[in-house]
Amino acid sequence: MRDWTKIIRFPDKAEIALCNRISKERSPYICGWMETGSQSYKEYAIDFKADYLPCGTYCCLANFDLDYSGLKKHFRNIHTEYNGVAGYAGFQRLENGNYVSIMSFWDVYGTDSLGRKLVHTPRLVYPAGEGTGRFSGEGAGVHIILPYNWRPGKWYRMLLTCGTMLDSGNTVISMFAREVDGGKWTCLCRFDMGTTNVTFKNNTAIFLENFSPRTSGEIRTLECRNIKIKEKDNWKPVRTAHLSQSYNYPGSYQYGSDDSTFYMITTGVAQKAGSPQQPSTLHVREANC
Repeated sequence: MRDWTKIIRFPDKAEIALCNRISKERSPYICGWMETGSQSYKEYAIDFKADYLPCGTYCCLANFDLDYSGLKKHFRNIHTEYNGVAGYAGFQRLENGNYVSIMSFWDVYGTDSLGRKLVHTPRLVYPAGEGTGRFSGEGAGVHIILPYNWRPGKWYRMLLTCGTMLDSGNTVISMFAREVDGGKWTCLCRFDMGTTNVTFKNNTAIFLENFSPRTSGEIRTLECRNIKIKEKDNWKPVRTAHLSQSYNYPGSYQYGSDDSTFYMITTGVAQKAGSPQQPSTLHVREANC
């Protein structure tokens, strides 16, 4: 386990409790854009671990963009709410303490040759009988939240794949996870993208988010390593990331990298991190493909 106390000074229980009680803001939000160096890839894999995982934490492992060129056969001006962001995938610990996976897709907008407006939404096809929820506030779209028994201090691997529906030929995007040390793969969900030839494209991001002010004082951490994409039949390592603090939420934070791992740590308690790093480009040397 990384010695996080050498990275920031941990707040004591009283400081954490006070912050949780009086804070109206979330703790610092750390984002890292992974430099894939690719305009098209069909698989994405990442290993991750959260040593400190309080309630109200989202460890996003893929903030990805998608190539929806198949829709352009019938619609023009194809776009999502945020340029460069078509979906998210990752793992959360909810405010009630439950551990879950989450996959989200933003609605796609466009117009046809007659000027009719398109609102295109991917459709859940696995697990059968499960319902998806709509989200709004930061754009609009569909997501699925499912129980997944991930725990603090363990390394896990997430895999996203683009496949093909046998009946329609549409692209299906699947999310898998397993423990790195001997775990079996679990297919968490699959979405029919409603068109053909959808692939991941360009850079993707990770982020560590506190989504509840009631737990903003807690220490939360995220480590990621062995990040890779699959171009055609070859796995390609991702060794460069651009990390920064976004939204200026109050508190303390640090992030960095070593030979194999990108890491980040936050708390809503102020003045615990010395001089946090400024937005920077970080590198790792190792990536086990």
